[in-house]
Amino acid sequence: RRALEHSLDGWVDDDLAFVQPWGFSLESIQVPVHIWQGEHDRLVPWSHGQWLAEHIPGARFNLAKGEGHFSLGVANRDQILDALIDSQQHPRLKLPFDPVEMLLEERRERTDAPT
Repeated sequence: RRALEHSLDGWVDDDLAFVQPWGFSLESIQVPVHIWQGEHDRLVPWSHGQWLAEHIPGARFNLAKGEGHFSLGVANRDQILDALIDSQQHPRLKLPFDPVEMLLEERRERTDAPT
């Protein structure tokens, strides 16, 4: 409910993406792509993630056994962050910030946080 309390726009945009062109060809993607999909995802069938990986050049498909749509990110957080850090080395990936430094800083804060 909280995700929709201000607007339904994001939800509508997601639903329209199912039936309208995205404005680019998947085959034109030239940066690293990691597709993470939960084996028990009830919102997006894992076969869709697999299809995306087959149509995006060089994409890596990661099927998280035993995970669903939301648990995937929690259970595989470190692996996902490691993949993002590794992808930063790609020569075509130019960002206005350093995501590697951001992720490492976040990890340091998490490690240094009192328990």
